Amino acid sequence: MLVTSVDALLAAASALIVGAAGWSLCAMRQRTGRGALADEATFAALHTVSVASTSLRAGLTEDSARKAVRHLRDLLGVPVLAVTDTERLLVWEGGIAHSDSTLRLAGPVLAGTRPRVIVRELDPCGDPHCQVRVALIAPLTIDGKVAGALAAYADRARFQRLRILGEVARWMSGQLELAEL
Repeated sequence: MLVTSVDALLAAASALIVGAAGWSLCAMRQRTGRGALADEATFAALHTVSVASTSLRAGLTEDSARKAVRHLRDLLGVPVLAVTDTERLLVWEGGIAHSDSTLRLAGPVLAGTRPRVIVRELDPCGDPHCQVRVALIAPLTIDGKVAGALAAYADRARFQRLRILGEVARWMSGQLELAEL
């Protein structure tokens, strides 16, 4: 009987400590504002993914790519985002220059399964203020076969952006596989 009382007391004390720690963490986040920013960023990312996934349920088409890319460009933080299938450019969201070279630049990605960073092969558009200096291209796969590519164009290559692009391409691939079911 005494053991049960001690166990109950320890459980109650543990619950109070965990509750107090949680309360103090929330209070600290509210004072510093870090929690609110993280919460907003998390909400924005999840909302973007939710909206884009609805579009991709139709498969890899011009219409579905156009609707999804509109939202994903902001998520990736790039001035231009493009999607191809294995034969043509489906959508180019952002500036006009450089769109004609997307399929050519995506060729090695479409032939394999590895992402690619392109700097020197980009066709210069002649605009000194152009934000398209680098192309980051990742494969879109369905059942292990390359079905297209996701290309993000930016002013410079950053490792974090390449990682994020790879994750978005994997997520898109998963949505496209679901569309095939």
